[in-house]
Amino acid sequence: MTIPSSVTQLLVMLVLVIPGFVYQAVRIRIVGRKPGDTDLPTRILRAIVISTMFALIYLAVLGPEITTAAQDQAQLAGHPRRFALMSFVAAFVVPTISAIAFNRGEIDLKVNRKLILHPIKTIRSEEWTRYDLRPSAWDVAFQGARVGFVRARMADGTWVAGYYGPNSYASSHPDPQNLFLELAFAVDSTGKIGEPIVGSAGVVIDCRNALVVELLKIEPEQAEPDPIGPPPQTPSLGAQ
Repeated sequence: MTIPSSVTQLLVMLVLVIPGFVYQAVRIRIVGRKPGDTDLPTRILRAIVISTMFALIYLAVLGPEITTAAQDQAQLAGHPRRFALMSFVAAFVVPTISAIAFNRGEIDLKVNRKLILHPIKTIRSEEWTRYDLRPSAWDVAFQGARVGFVRARMADGTWVAGYYGPNSYASSHPDPQNLFLELAFAVDSTGKIGEPIVGSAGVVIDCRNALVVELLKIEPEQAEPDPIGPPPQTPSLGAQ
């Protein structure tokens, strides 16, 4: 995006670009994502439409003041605080309040539905479900995941497994769902994890077509692998 080089260009950005993005960000925060919110072109188009609506309202209410400010830069230079305050209100405050007001019905609907279905449990806030802003179950599973074993069943029915430790890596949205496991283990046709593969320096797994990806805990008495020592004991689990 080109950096505004004049007051007029800055006004255009504040009025025609920023309000739409602010409105969408606040709406997602209080209501949750909807179809199209993860698609960047759709979000940009929606932001332009929303910003245009705000711009028309601003022009209808403050038409003379806006046109004068855009044409007379000396007036803006003489009142920088007033210009900054008006810009802040137009670009951030009004879109934020509008997002809360226009989506209040969905907020009330969620609360009322909760009260109707669970009138007693709602007294205990820890039993409420909530919308998670993380974009996928993959990110929920691997964000802050503890060390352990990962076992994946691929589309062709084969199993792949390995040790997910401090030197392992899991991709995050929007990158493809890939894993790097620092130590590969043999897996039989039933999914039972065997011994570590001799000479293994890790394994990369493309999980986009995986049917199942399991995270298996290490028992308390099992230690993390020592680079120069024996690998951790594998959990005695077959295919689930």
